[in-house]
Amino acid sequence: MGLNSPDSSSADSPEAAASPAARRQALGRLIDEHNGALHAFLMSRIRDEQEARDVAQEAYVRLLQLDQPEAISFLRA
Repeated sequence: MGLNSPDSSSADSPEAAASPAARRQALGRLIDEHNGALHAFLMSRIRDEQEARDVAQEAYVRLLQLDQPEAISFLRA
């Protein structure tokens, strides 16, 4: 079967069931570790405190919506 077929999905696995909580936890660590650097970077580009916070928040929301949760591990870049 193809890669996108229902039979090749891991949606029934325990890892997939725990995935949303694991993703939130990984994102929380990412925010804790890198929010200061992200904010400083955005302030150097945008120069508006509220806009920088809004852009950072939007970035975190997009991370939560990723289809590939394993991608969070390399997203500092």
